[in-house]
Amino acid sequence: MVEAIGHRVSVPSASSHVIELGGDIDLDNATAIGDALCNGLHRHRAPITVDLTWVSFIDSTAISMMVRVHQFAEIMHRRVIWRGVQAQPANVLAITGVDQRLDLEEGRPDTSESEPPASPEAPAAV
Repeated sequence: MVEAIGHRVSVPSASSHVIELGGDIDLDNATAIGDALCNGLHRHRAPITVDLTWVSFIDSTAISMMVRVHQFAEIMHRRVIWRGVQAQPANVLAITGVDQRLDLEEGRPDTSESEPPASPEAPAAV
């Protein structure tokens, strides 16, 4: 299980991990989020799904982090899925062409949670 400040984490089964992010992913937190995701990929064989439904803004550091996490997953023979990318993040990913490199999924998993998680901050532990 991945635990982090500003992330809502659910583990619906032993075969997958879902991490929900909310708010902005930018220079202030992208590196810490990427480090936590890479650590999770290193520790767990199951795919990690990063739910971006509540993320309203990403900048170039977020894009760099997403590519870095994707590359790390490939090296580790793991899978990271980016789910629920919204308007501004989707536009930035499309303009940069990064959307063609990442494993993107539409929609949101079934969940009873209707509130966004707190804005991403430095992860506490993975």
